[in-house]
Amino acid sequence: MNRARDWYDHEILMALRFRDEGVSLAAIGRALGRTRGSVRGKLRRLDEEYAASEATNGQA
Repeated sequence: MNRARDWYDHEILMALRFRDEGVSLAAIGRALGRTRGSVRGKLRRLDEEYAASEATNGQA
């Protein structure tokens, strides 16, 4: 089984921009050469990390 390759910064930024524009996860995956599931997982993790950092920063 192949190990998933790391995400480059420009891929993350592209995926976020495409999602904000309403592009489907499948189309984002095709554009980046990744699966819909890997795109969905990465965006979900980014959202969770952002929410956690907002919660931490908001408790100052």
